[in-house]
Amino acid sequence: MKNGLDMNRLIDDNTEIFNDTIPAKEKNVKVVFNCSGHEFYKIKVDSDKFNNLIGNNEPRCDYAIVKVSRDIELLIELKGQDIQRACKQLQATKRLLLNNHDNVFGAIAFRSNPAPTKLQISLKGLKDNAHFKGVFYHKNKLELIYIPDDNTIKKAN
Repeated sequence: MKNGLDMNRLIDDNTEIFNDTIPAKEKNVKVVFNCSGHEFYKIKVDSDKFNNLIGNNEPRCDYAIVKVSRDIELLIELKGQDIQRACKQLQATKRLLLNNHDNVFGAIAFRSNPAPTKLQISLKGLKDNAHFKGVFYHKNKLELIYIPDDNTIKKAN
């Protein structure tokens, strides 16, 4: 079994559950996730609760959206323009969390367009090294949708 933090330690009675749309927003950058009627938790990963569990020095993404059944996860990073750092934060978070499945997706929304080469290299490294099932990105607003028939996530915009 992998070393890491069990997702159950981040989920408690106060964790919000959604079955419609989940917004994740920070400084005019936004990811909107359509749950397609299924229940998902929205977890603020970049938080004091997470810091207390793993320490303050570990890089991590901003949010995790996790299906209540725990068989699919979306890790979200909201960024200005530093796409390399965003990819490192997603990769570090995936490594820190115990996943009993390979159905983990990443999402990055950013304010300023990074250089195309930097974007391609960073995303390729994220997919190859961190083994995300898919990584989505978009400037300003990224819209994603859960596809229940395939238990997957796709870009809606």
